[in-house]
Amino acid sequence: RFWEFHPSSVILGVFVFFFILIFCESLDVMHPRMSAIKDDLVRSDIQAKGFWGMSHQRAFFDVKVFNPYAQSNSKFSIPACYAHHEQTKRRLYEQCINEVELASFTPLIFSITGGIGKSASIFYKRLEHMISEKKR
Repeated sequence: RFWEFHPSSVILGVFVFFFILIFCESLDVMHPRMSAIKDDLVRSDIQAKGFWGMSHQRAFFDVKVFNPYAQSNSKFSIPACYAHHEQTKRRLYEQCINEVELASFTPLIFSITGGIGKSASIFYKRLEHMISEKKR
């Protein structure tokens, strides 16, 4: 069933949402079906202000959870699946966000088996840093 998600993927998504909410100056979460670029208007899943360090800069995040064992992913190795989905998100969003919104874009790619993509891994390292700074 394609609508069932592995519990670890759901936990990762909740973790992302709450830590951005706690540590960023502002947060805007879009309905997942609203993610689109239309008429130079970017609508990613999550927009946060100050996540990457500069308090005035906005960061856009788009989340994708995929099944590495689905037929559409069968031609890729599992690491290549992460790279493919990340590149697809970047192709759709990054240029428009950089040029029109003057903001950064990070695709957050997760698999239903609990794995995360390269950009999501960097994202979590930044969260760890923010948590350690907050504890001081």
